Amino acid sequence: MLHINSETSEILITTPDYPPKLGGLSTFTKSIERALQNLGLDYDVLVWDNVQQLKGNPLKHKYKYGLHIHFFGAHYLSHYIDRNINFIHGSEILFTSPNMLKRIYKKLFKRHFLASLEKSFFNVFISEFTLKKTCERGLKLSYDRDIVFHNCIDISSAKFVKKSLEDQVINISCIARDVPHKNLDYAFKVSKVISMALNKTVHLFITKDFPSNEFVKVENISKVSNELRGEILSQCHFNLLLSLDHSDRGFYEGFGLTVLEAGSFGTPSIVSPFGGLVESCHDGDTGWILPLRDNAFSKFFSSLTDSDYQRVSKSVYEHTRLSHNESLYDHLLARVMNEQ
Repeated sequence: MLHINSETSEILITTPDYPPKLGGLSTFTKSIERALQNLGLDYDVLVWDNVQQLKGNPLKHKYKYGLHIHFFGAHYLSHYIDRNINFIHGSEILFTSPNMLKRIYKKLFKRHFLASLEKSFFNVFISEFTLKKTCERGLKLSYDRDIVFHNCIDISSAKFVKKSLEDQVINISCIARDVPHKNLDYAFKVSKVISMALNKTVHLFITKDFPSNEFVKVENISKVSNELRGEILSQCHFNLLLSLDHSDRGFYEGFGLTVLEAGSFGTPSIVSPFGGLVESCHDGDTGWILPLRDNAFSKFFSSLTDSDYQRVSKSVYEHTRLSHNESLYDHLLARVMNEQ
């Protein structure tokens, strides 16, 4: 569906996800929209559900800039756009899929997809890991075209909420899709390890049903509103994002948006050492990176002091506000679209 905001728009955003559809790409699209609005620039939005819609010549006129939340927009609409700017998030550049037909299609056309990236005006990768993965797939790297710009979020609701390891109950969040590489089962399992190490009850807010036990009280928050989700993150002592690298199956964590969302309330994250997570979480400064072994979690929480926790909690709040404020997208787009 093409949303026309101005008959004279020179900028087109293309995206497969858009509100009210939930997800990281929808959130990212709205951030890019707000950046263009802040710059006083008119733009149109093309929301597509499948490749056939892109092949169907849906555009009313030619655009100077295309901002593509998924690079398929640049690939299929290149004849209608002078300068394509792609935002590369993660798994889309692995060129594989659990669906056999999609997997065959992506493998057959991989070189064509990479060629469209190489012909684009700019490619903005959300992590060094994602850039590396794309190069491993065959991208011919060009430093005047391919850049890394870490994820940013809307921090208008950011507030520092003080928590302490001395609190009677330790609240832990794990907000992710219920898919294998997000590793929700291990998040539930390790919550008991954390409870035993701290000798406290853990209240686990997670996006999947698990049975509560004497160590862990579980609350499924998969259907809560964004507002309530923010409130939960603000009250949690820790946020878990223990994703696995399933690149061979077509999935990995490109950056880890909930690390930033939790950080905007002073809630540090504990993440696995895979994908872009080592870039979103700065070990010992804004959170902690732990190997996915029970004894590693047990040892860490047994030795963690409240003073260290308080230091990291304050650090992640300040870092998120200063280094991941979505207003930085204003500067990025102003710079990129002024390049000649």
